[in-house]
Amino acid sequence: MNDKTLREKHGVTIHTFGEVYTHKLDGTPIPPDELDMFFVATPAEAFDTKLVESIPLAETQDEAEALAVKYLNLE
Repeated sequence: MNDKTLREKHGVTIHTFGEVYTHKLDGTPIPPDELDMFFVATPAEAFDTKLVESIPLAETQDEAEALAVKYLNLE
């Protein structure tokens, strides 16, 4: 299975910060150069929150999908 298929099978989604958020978890504004970065989101309680938060930002959707598969051990 490819990364996108594995991600979709587990309900994992990919978003850019700018389409969802204006501020980071600590309340500080997201810098303009990070607004187009991709992040991994998971269904509530499907994965450990700290694990999901540890997934690095990605420059592309494909990179974010690969990171999701790697960090979440999607099979």
